[in-house]
Amino acid sequence: MEPTNTKPESEAMRRAIKEAGGLKALADALGEQPNTVSNWINRGAPIDKCPSIEHITGVLCEELRPEYDWAMFRKVLCAKGRGKAGGGSGGKSKEAKARGQAI
Repeated sequence: MEPTNTKPESEAMRRAIKEAGGLKALADALGEQPNTVSNWINRGAPIDKCPSIEHITGVLCEELRPEYDWAMFRKVLCAKGRGKAGGGSGGKSKEAKARGQAI
């Protein structure tokens, strides 16, 4: 049976699922339900999940959601000193500090 959605980003999501070892494996790695991840084939992966999908599978954010400026996101998120200015949390959010966990 042929896939119903052959957009490049749908193909990228299918490839990510395959690279992760299957739908359940990717869903488990992301802390999501398999049916949620399956829906991303047609709807697109949420942009906040794309970096994790890229890290797990090697499928680039640019392939998963090409309509976003990932170069700018990376520039901002990877900037030197990000989060360290003025009374930084030392790598922990207030909630994580309360639980004793790093973020």
